[in-house]
Formats: sequence, C-alpha cells, structure tokens
Amino acid sequence: MTVVALALAVAGCGGGDDETTTVAPTAQREEAPQKQDPSSSSAYVKRAEAVCTDMVAAAKRRGLAFRNQEEFPSDPLKLTTSLISPAIPILMSSAKRLRALEDESADPDFEAYVGVYDPILALLRQRVEAGEDGDRERAQDLDSQLLDMVALQRQLAKAAELDACDVDFIEAFASPRS
Repeated sequence: MTVVALALAVAGCGGGDDETTTVAPTAQREEAPQKQDPSSSSAYVKRAEAVCTDMVAAAKRRGLAFRNQEEFPSDPLKLTTSLISPAIPILMSSAKRLRALEDESADPDFEAYVGVYDPILALLRQRVEAGEDGDRERAQDLDSQLLDMVALQRQLAKAAELDACDVDFIEAFASPRS
C-alpha cells in the first residue's frame, strides 16, 4: 500500500545560495539565536510533539478500523481514496493545534513545518476528488506530489528537533499495528 503512505504528513525547505557574503565588524555583529535543546526547551516543543503523537495514534486507530471493515472497494483507486479521505480531518485538527503553538515559538523551522500542512491538505482534497472522479492519471500525479511533501515535512520536523513529528503519518494508516 505504498500509495497510502503518501497521504499524510510532510515538509522541508531548501536553502539558497548567495554569491556575495558580507561580514559585519565584530562589534556590530549580532549573535544568531541559539536553537534550544528540546529536552529543556520551551513547553511548545513538548506540546507540539504531543500533537504529533496524538495524530499518529488517531491515524493508527483509523487505519485499524479501515482494515476491520467487511467490504473494500475492488478498484485500487477507490480503495486508496477511501483510506485517504478520513486522513483529512485528522490532519486539519493537528494543523490547527500546531498553529496555536506558533506564537510561542521563534523557530522558523517550526513555522515552516506547520506551514506545510496547508499545501498537504489542499493536495489531499484534490487527491480524494481525483479518486472519486476515477481520474487515475491526476491521482497518480497528486500521489507523487504528496510523497514529496511528506518527505519535505519530515525534514523540517528534524530541523525543528521535533522527533515525534518525524514520521510518515500515512504509513500509520497503512500499518496500524506497528
């Protein structure tokens, strides 16, 4: 169920290259803020990780309920669509809870991590629509985009030092017992 592994979770960011670099004199140079150690960092890190832990648990519960159904669509497109669709409210709830923590964080990696939920949710909605319309080509394109977003979001979770958020949430749907 590799296609299922694409539906949730997500993002990273790239860096740019500057051709010129200027260095301020030592007296005028501002110190870059130090990234806080997550074990002693502000409470937002612990709360953010709790949100991610709750999201994985919800995904696993939903995945288990899905696997315990008596009937499944025989068409793989319809099958994956029926699994992806319930992921949307879970992600929406988690994104809302994480956005509430942004004011507590001055970490651009955390802000970027949270910001990736919007494009992921948009892609998921489009993917469900494509599946319901039977548009396999569009669904495959969206699946590919979602896989990229999931990988990028996991990179941002690592950069923000959010270990509990560095997971493939769709995999949690597909493998609820692990």
